[in-house]
Amino acid sequence: MGSCPSPIAKQRLQIGENKGN
Repeated sequence: MGSCPSPIAKQRLQIGENKGN
């Protein structure tokens, strides 16, 4: 979570947003 957002982090973020929403 800095300058190079990994694909896994992106997927995790999407999942978290989906679950959070």
